[in-house]
Amino acid sequence: MRSRFKKTTCSLALLCALLGWAAAARADTFFLNDGQVLVGKVIRETALAYIVANSYGTFTVGKARISKIYITRSYREDITIHKKLGLKTNEDYIRKNYEEGIRRKKIEEALEKEKKKLYKAGKTGVPSNLWKYGRLGVEGVYYSTIISPPLFARVPHGLAASLMYDQGLDLMIGKRHMAMPGLRVEAGVIDFERKFFFKSSRRLSGYFLLAGPLWALPSLDNSWGCVVLAALPGAGYYYITNDDSASRSNDFHFTCAGIVGYEYSFKVVSLFIHFRYIYILDQDIAFNGIGGSAGIAFRLW
Repeated sequence: MRSRFKKTTCSLALLCALLGWAAAARADTFFLNDGQVLVGKVIRETALAYIVANSYGTFTVGKARISKIYITRSYREDITIHKKLGLKTNEDYIRKNYEEGIRRKKIEEALEKEKKKLYKAGKTGVPSNLWKYGRLGVEGVYYSTIISPPLFARVPHGLAASLMYDQGLDLMIGKRHMAMPGLRVEAGVIDFERKFFFKSSRRLSGYFLLAGPLWALPSLDNSWGCVVLAALPGAGYYYITNDDSASRSNDFHFTCAGIVGYEYSFKVVSLFIHFRYIYILDQDIAFNGIGGSAGIAFRLW
């Protein structure tokens, strides 16, 4: 039974404050999948884990490891819960870890307040998880034509290159929230044909400009990287050639793209791989393509 009390947890503070959650002075009891019981204070929460602190220090507890959570108002309630569940109860041990959690929580809150004061005074950079900056990137894409067999036979695949600008909008709500997207503007060239780098009797090529929301989950500056989602409507000017029927045209067409992928940042540089979808609306036929891309982006400030 003693092994069940090897670690304890602390309280809601840093991320809870950023998300606007209340951080009441209370203890929290966690029951883990392996039978371990933790009591203390949560000081930060991410999408996958709780950051907790007690007399043992500050550590991370993955949410996948947690089977049940009791939110309590004091360490005495934790003691009552332990007794009701028939667990071996060391009251001094629970109180000591709870009080240490409170102490560490207050330190975290004081540091966060000081950081915000310095930030408002212009004496420090933006908080690491607040996306207010812009970045510029380049991307190369390979597409394969889908849905329409006649189109696949004529122009089965294509290449594209784009220049993009991403702008964070977190300052609109004053905090970082995963539901708050940034804005992406993307301009590029595209070329679908029968054989790459060889003259083809059938070809679709042109230029496009797209813009729309870009979500970074949980954040572009997350330590393990992030998942990105984007929906980009826009338009393109395309040249369509079909020498077999002596047909040629060039015109503007509605275009949209969808993106889902993974990105990893090294301070001001981000590397990414994306799965992409493109749709081009023509008066005679809708053009669909799927593919993969890779690229690099640089934070501008």
